[in-house]
Amino acid sequence: MVNIILALNILFIGTNICSFGLCCKTQDSDELILFTCKEGNCTLRLPAEPKETYSKTAKGSTRSYRIIDNKCSFMFSAVEMDELKGLTKSKIEKILDNTNRWMDAKYSKTTLNEKVTLGEYPGRESRQESTNVQKTDGMEVTRARVFIVKTKLYIIVITGDKQYVDSDRSSEVLKSLKLSE
Repeated sequence: MVNIILALNILFIGTNICSFGLCCKTQDSDELILFTCKEGNCTLRLPAEPKETYSKTAKGSTRSYRIIDNKCSFMFSAVEMDELKGLTKSKIEKILDNTNRWMDAKYSKTTLNEKVTLGEYPGRESRQESTNVQKTDGMEVTRARVFIVKTKLYIIVITGDKQYVDSDRSSEVLKSLKLSE
């Protein structure tokens, strides 16, 4: 479980890097496009075509997609982890119950941690508010959904201004992940 929490921490740091403008920028449209993962096993509605990164280790691989929008950043990752193979339902639930810890830090507080599903697969949705980062028009907020599907960890994270992250558009992105496997 330590490796899973570590993977989530690394992905969260990467999302915050996107907040500083190192990822592609969307158009000024509110329209979402249907994006298909490179592996072809899932789709997601996003505000623009994302920038992709890929890394492989002895224990698995990570394919991440990132976008910076007008007032927030979007990140979607599919993490292949051999250690997820053969886990019991109770072990999966325990891992998911602890997923908000990767976002809980010295300078944030959890305001939501609830169970969600992706078809038959369990997940969690979390929301954190920064206690030390004030954006020009409000507080910085992070919303995330994490799912465990067989040997994959699917993660969707949106970070930015509270008004934008809590919008219907951001909710649509979080709820749009569909599996095709």
